[in-house]
Amino acid sequence: MIIPKTDNRKFKIGTLKNKIKYCIIEDNKETKTNVSIAVNIGNIMDPHENQGLAHFLEHMLFMGSVKYPAVNYFFEQISSNGGMTNAYTSSFQTVYFFNAFNKNIKEIIDIFSRFFIDPLFNKAAVNKEIKAIHSEHTKNINNMFWRLFQIICNLSNPK
Repeated sequence: MIIPKTDNRKFKIGTLKNKIKYCIIEDNKETKTNVSIAVNIGNIMDPHENQGLAHFLEHMLFMGSVKYPAVNYFFEQISSNGGMTNAYTSSFQTVYFFNAFNKNIKEIIDIFSRFFIDPLFNKAAVNKEIKAIHSEHTKNINNMFWRLFQIICNLSNPK
């Protein structure tokens, strides 16, 4: 990440031992902190027999952790702290991000970090998330970009 010399925000950027990249941007002029984590696994790495696996894991990580087992706890904390969250899976990485008011940011970062430390992969949420992903797929199936992308994935060398 190229940070202009005149940028007064605090940037914490790095790579964890498990190769997960992160970026935390703190701006004392702002009332919110933005957090983003990129995992170097995307949908092009999906096994042929399990297409959509990376996207499924993207969804499932938000379903609680050992430390914070309630499925909606993270979303409730984000909402009650004026923030937003989302994620996306691209060809070569999956990116998770959120922002929230600075007041409770350390706790929210802790909740968020647990998705990557001790995720529950909550069995009760599996069918709901499969339906959500299927709905997204159905929405995209007639899009020429998504069709071309699927051809590329199917023809790509798994190595």
